[in-house]
Amino acid sequence: MSSNPSDRSSRPSYPNENSNTIMPGRFALPEIGRVQEALELAWRTVQAAPKPGVPGVHVFGVWGKDVLVRFLAASPDELLVLGRHEECDIILKADPTVSLRHLLARTIRLADGSIALRLLDLMTPRPFLLHDGTMQRSVVATGPFAVAVGQYVIGGIPSDVHQYETRGGPYRAPALVDRAERIPRAALNTPVGLRRSRITLLPGSRFVTQVPAWPQDGFARVTLSRGGHVSSIVLDEATLEQGLLIGRAERCLDRGFRTVLTTSISRVHLMLLRDNDQDVAIDLGSTQGTYASQARLRMVRLPPARCHLKLGYVDPVDLVWDRVNV
Repeated sequence: MSSNPSDRSSRPSYPNENSNTIMPGRFALPEIGRVQEALELAWRTVQAAPKPGVPGVHVFGVWGKDVLVRFLAASPDELLVLGRHEECDIILKADPTVSLRHLLARTIRLADGSIALRLLDLMTPRPFLLHDGTMQRSVVATGPFAVAVGQYVIGGIPSDVHQYETRGGPYRAPALVDRAERIPRAALNTPVGLRRSRITLLPGSRFVTQVPAWPQDGFARVTLSRGGHVSSIVLDEATLEQGLLIGRAERCLDRGFRTVLTTSISRVHLMLLRDNDQDVAIDLGSTQGTYASQARLRMVRLPPARCHLKLGYVDPVDLVWDRVNV
């Protein structure tokens, strides 16, 4: 790349990764041509890159002609956070309407062996848009696919893409869209034996007002404490399957939690999620981290018993997960 100063000055200037999010004045429907062009550009980028050697999904973000790609291995221990914050795995810094921590990406191995990508919006003011113009907060996708997030196009290309109807080039057939309450068990096969891209719409993370205060089917208790401040809540299984956010932002769970949290805790710090019958705590690229047994971790598998976590390291907050005394 040229180091000529005139070259640098001609490049677009990006806002600071950690600056405040600008609320969009309106929600424009995604341009089908722009989304398809971005998918083909990401496809060529992935095809030109070295093969990872393990199954997974190439997760991409496209802004104009700029392509960001990270490979997400098909493992329950792997994840990617997308947003403008410098701690994110894919930094979407060009669009100020993208939230600091905007999306969570996880891979899922379906019962038929195919690889799916689970994409969750972190309760942002700007959900992602499908090619049909609908706004969504939680999807599971098999095969190559793309959605719009502001001026970005986000999507995935699985490592088993040769099993899909690509006809030797970029995948051009729009993904079929269906709705379900649970994650699908298999990819969508065509009459000729090849698979077709599919996007399954799932219930998204619940807003604070949608979380039952005292669920009849209590599943787990979460307690936050700091000094003499303590707050506890009982959660139902449905809330955990859809994902629950903990942090200082208004879109995160309150019910007294924010009286315990300090500025050491990121605005969107942690997600509690029940994923493939496994309960996990996922650090969403927080500034001061999440700790278990003094080790900083991106993800913690929560046992069907009691578990202690620590959020932050300056004036930290203790989190107790309990599946026993509910």
